[in-house]
Amino acid sequence: MSRSTTLAAVVAVSGALTLALAGPASASVTLSSSGTGFVGKGDVQTAMGWNNAQLQKNAEALTFTSKQAAAQALSSTATQTASQQATQSVSQDVTCELVTGKKTFHRDGVRPGSREGSRDGIRTGTRTGSLDGFLASAVAYEARKSNQFTGFNLTGFAPGSPVFVGGATTWSDPAFGDWAFGEYAFGDVEWDGWVAEPGENPADCLGGNPGVTNLVDVVTEGAVVDGAITEGAVGFGATEYGSVAPTGPAQLYVSAAGTTPVLVG
Repeated sequence: MSRSTTLAAVVAVSGALTLALAGPASASVTLSSSGTGFVGKGDVQTAMGWNNAQLQKNAEALTFTSKQAAAQALSSTATQTASQQATQSVSQDVTCELVTGKKTFHRDGVRPGSREGSRDGIRTGTRTGSLDGFLASAVAYEARKSNQFTGFNLTGFAPGSPVFVGGATTWSDPAFGDWAFGEYAFGDVEWDGWVAEPGENPADCLGGNPGVTNLVDVVTEGAVVDGAITEGAVGFGATEYGSVAPTGPAQLYVSAAGTTPVLVG
C-alpha cells in the first residue's frame, strides 16, 4: 500500500536536488535525487530496534524522511547617507573717487558650507539550514510470497517536498557605488581685515558719502575646497531569497506513528 505525507513549505526549493547518502550506507539502502530508492527491511529493523514480527506488524505505518544540509543565497539593497563639509574663498574689491582722489580697498575671506548625499549598494549573504523531505513509500513484497516482504520502495518526494528550513544568516559588508551629493549650502563669509593705504577707510566709499563717484564694489567667489565626508547610517532593503544548494550528504530516517525519526543505514 502506498502513502505520502506533505510537509508545509517554509521556502520552496528551486532546481534539482542532489542527494548522496551520508556515511557508509548499507548496500540495501538507496535514494536518488528525485526521492526514489529502496530500503531493505533489515536496515529498518536495525534502526527501529524491532524483531521480524514487530516489523511485520508496523510495516504499513512507517514513514520515511530525508534531511540534507543546505545553504541559500541572499541579497539586499543598501543605502547610506552622508554629509560633506567645504570651504570657499571669497574676495572683495572696492574702488571709488572722491574730491581727494581715487580710493582702493581689498579684503579676503572664507565661508563654510555643507551638503548632503547618499550612495547605493548591495550586500550578499548566506542562510544555512537543511532540505527536509517526506517520501512516499510502498512495502516491497517477495514475488512468490505475498505475506513476506523484502523492504520498502521509495517512490518519490511528497508534493512540495523537500523544503528548505532556514537557520542562521551571515551577511557580507555592503559594496557601495559612488556618492551622489546635492549642492553646497554656504554660511556667512568670515572676512579678514581690509587692505588699504594707511589712514584710508572703506567706509569712505561704502558709507553713503555724497561725494563718492564711480563706485565699484565687486565680490569674487573662489574655488570650493571639499572637506571630509561624514558617513551616516546604512539602511537595507527587503531580503531577496535566491537559490538553495546542498552542502552535505543526505540522511534517510524512518519513524512510526508517535515515534522520533531514527537514522537508517
